[in-house]
Amino acid sequence: MRGLLAKKAAQIITALKAVQAGRVFRLLLDVVLCAALFLLYMLSRGNAERIGSTFTPYSLRYYDELSPQSAYQAREWAVKNSDSARFWPTFWSEINAEVESEFSTTGADVIYYSGDESLVWDARYLSGSAPGFIETRACAVSTALAYSLWGNRNVTGMSLSVEGESYTVSGVFEEEKGVALISLGENNEERAWQAAELSCKTYETTIDDAKSFAASSGLGIPDVIVEGESPYFLAKIAANIPPVFLLVCGVFWALRAAAGRYKTTKRVLGFLVLVSIVIMLPALLSSAPQWLIPDRWSDFSFFKRVVDSFAERAADFLAVRPLSRDVVCKTLLIKQTALFFLASVLAVAFAVRHSEKMLYNTHREDKNEE
Repeated sequence: MRGLLAKKAAQIITALKAVQAGRVFRLLLDVVLCAALFLLYMLSRGNAERIGSTFTPYSLRYYDELSPQSAYQAREWAVKNSDSARFWPTFWSEINAEVESEFSTTGADVIYYSGDESLVWDARYLSGSAPGFIETRACAVSTALAYSLWGNRNVTGMSLSVEGESYTVSGVFEEEKGVALISLGENNEERAWQAAELSCKTYETTIDDAKSFAASSGLGIPDVIVEGESPYFLAKIAANIPPVFLLVCGVFWALRAAAGRYKTTKRVLGFLVLVSIVIMLPALLSSAPQWLIPDRWSDFSFFKRVVDSFAERAADFLAVRPLSRDVVCKTLLIKQTALFFLASVLAVAFAVRHSEKMLYNTHREDKNEE
């Protein structure tokens, strides 16, 4: 008899240990999933911000290069019409050229610019800074180019030569490929330009405003306009969809748990959800590009125009003749897409797992009540 009881007790203890081990495993699985989702969210948010700083509001691309005279006249027009002109142009062009130092020679992507360097390349400086607007004999180099030419990155004040012209290094920025940024100052009279970046004086601008500025200032209608606000907005949306999806699932589970037994709690939760949506909606709309917000919400033809406009912008972005910055932009967008899909898969897996668990618990409670 005692042996039988001992055997039964051992079986119960084994079963309890198995149940406990299962609970520990499920808890660890939840912790791992939550940690992975949080990490992917942080990576996706950081990548979205990088997209926002890499894309400019409007990048006008000209296959027939702009002359220095056209660039100068456009700025003169912007100054004379400062009350109505919504943009100030920064001009740039890119070539692949041999870059020489006293120690070495290597090929690099050389970007000449006139204006705001931050609109040309999203550089994170490790030492020094970009050449000033009026400097014409200064440049900034990437870490990769610094190592190729001098063997280290502490090269501020060193001299290099491009196309027979000598420049002094004013700053070094982090980049895995060889890139040199050379300022030609405001009064460039020799270098033709492939692109013009338009910085906004006001946030209420559209792509039609950019076209109007190009036509009125004498730049002419560009072959392609790359609009940067939309990719940034979509990247932020993609970063926030998985956590918002889990938040919605959590609210649904809470409402379901409160149904039937805690009607007051259910109503309070439902009210709080509606209030949260009302509070968040204006912030979401204010961050959206103008072309995504209808003038009248009753105008259902607006949604077809949005699809057509999105297709046009995507076609322009894919059709543009890629310069180094465009390659960086496309790489960031591919990375954001991969992070979004991975985070979405994990979020759905987490939601399905806990939905099944909740359905099982609800079914068991119903049977107990019967």
